[in-house]
Amino acid sequence: MHSSAHDQRRLKRLERELEASRSEIAQAAKEGAKQTFFCRPDAEATAAQIRTLSTAYHHLDVWVEERPRFAPGRPKKNTPRVPVAIDYILCTRIGENQEAIAKRRQMAGCFVLLSNVPADGAGAYSAERILRTYKEQHGIEKNFGFLKDDQIVNALFLKRPERIEALGLILLISLLIWRLIERVMRTELNARQATLPGWDNKPTTRPTAYLVTWKFKGVLILCVRGATPAR
Repeated sequence: MHSSAHDQRRLKRLERELEASRSEIAQAAKEGAKQTFFCRPDAEATAAQIRTLSTAYHHLDVWVEERPRFAPGRPKKNTPRVPVAIDYILCTRIGENQEAIAKRRQMAGCFVLLSNVPADGAGAYSAERILRTYKEQHGIEKNFGFLKDDQIVNALFLKRPERIEALGLILLISLLIWRLIERVMRTELNARQATLPGWDNKPTTRPTAYLVTWKFKGVLILCVRGATPAR
């Protein structure tokens, strides 16, 4: 499975790796180009040695070229310039390992998920749906932050295991009601194509339960026995 956002991050990282690889092999090519040899066997031996230098994504093509060496000074007029010796230099060209780079690009944005959800038949999930479901787990983790709130849990001390279990159940039921408030509000707003004033009175179609309870913070209800509740 591939994720577009995941692809972009990994491809940027791959480009940095390719640049570092090219810089490394370019340094080796520069060092080889500085050398001058007085016989071809020595040049060929060094060229063979440099060819073994490679990185994960680049290699060096190296060949030997002749370079005539002339005596110092200007030659006589109408006299062809005759070399006094032949030197040998190394010429290099940086090549890319296309197969390795293509494989790395393909793997860069690959998002591997192992699931026991069937791909066919009843209850089947596509790879994209599995990825979206996995990505949405941050909402679940955010919900559990409610259960770990220091202001709620730290102030309580329970010794017996059954009381701890009872407290956990109460917190889970509270969380369920909290999220149901949000779900009902958002469903109704979506059905009515309406909005509610959010923070700073900006309209929103996705109000949170905390927002609503905050809006009702200034509402007081006074109940008198035998009378209609007054507000």
